[in-house]
Amino acid sequence: MEDISDSEKDSVETAAPTLEERLRALDEQYEKWSGSTKQAVATTPIGSSTPSSTPTTVSTPSLPLSTPVTGSGGSLSSACTLSSSASSASASFKFNFDLKASQPSAIVQRLLSRKSVFDEDSKRLDYDQFTQVALHEIAHAYFQETKLPDETHIYHAAHPDISGLFKKLDWNLYQPKRMALKKEKNRLEAIVRSLVAILAKKPVTGTKPQVKDLLPLVKRQADKFVQEMEMMGLPIRITEGYRSIERQNELYAQGRTTKGNIVTKAKGGESLHNYGVAIDIVFRKQGYDASNDQWLAAATIAERLGFEWGGTWNDFVDKPHFQIMKGYKLKDFQNNLVDYNKYK
Repeated sequence: MEDISDSEKDSVETAAPTLEERLRALDEQYEKWSGSTKQAVATTPIGSSTPSSTPTTVSTPSLPLSTPVTGSGGSLSSACTLSSSASSASASFKFNFDLKASQPSAIVQRLLSRKSVFDEDSKRLDYDQFTQVALHEIAHAYFQETKLPDETHIYHAAHPDISGLFKKLDWNLYQPKRMALKKEKNRLEAIVRSLVAILAKKPVTGTKPQVKDLLPLVKRQADKFVQEMEMMGLPIRITEGYRSIERQNELYAQGRTTKGNIVTKAKGGESLHNYGVAIDIVFRKQGYDASNDQWLAAATIAERLGFEWGGTWNDFVDKPHFQIMKGYKLKDFQNNLVDYNKYK
């Protein structure tokens, strides 16, 4: 075997690394990179400073390697790839690039800062866009009808919600004939409602019944009132039921033109006693000096039976007085507008 000179030994020792060695070196380089993406990547020399006389070529398509691995005398600036024959190396390529986000130029920044019509449209999306379109067109119609300068676009450009414009407009100028007809329509409807309310209180068919006693319904409920108060241990008796016109006038004169205290503010025909729908009571034990709680207990039972209590009146408190009205008022009884069938 021939002796090898020292120069030849150096040439052999500094020959270019194999593909497997390069892959291992790249894998080690990645492990260093993965520690901190912010650090600059240090280049690792591969092989000696003497370039290889026999370059290694790979015929498969190359995978770009963005960071070159340089030696002291050469560079690995093109791609490293794995061919089908080299797949047994089982190397895993993982690259983590630290890319700096590019900033837009001054011109682009100025363009982006400008307000456009699309910005205003975006604001209007906060409102009901369909309502805004409809109101916008109604505003146009108003100005067209009234012959006034159209402020629609000026107002809508300054205010995303155009409804505020309508508060400034005088709608009596818009379709004046239509507005006049609307007022007339409202007036006629009010008249019709009044007539309907009056007609709802139809007079009794035939002659007015001759009331000489409590009406049947009032009499039945009064009897129940007495019975339930008896069961509660607060017995009462009815002191006044039906009252004639003559009797009413006598009571009205008391304290005014005759002796005694004033007991009523109603003349003949002005009291519901005259129409058989009211009663007066007194407690059998306590008389008219019963406690407020006892009067309230009586009122609770009476109201459940359909009576109204005179103890709640403001102008003239009359605790012994109870009446059944069925929605009518005194003037309805006076004008014969009561359906007495409701009192049967």
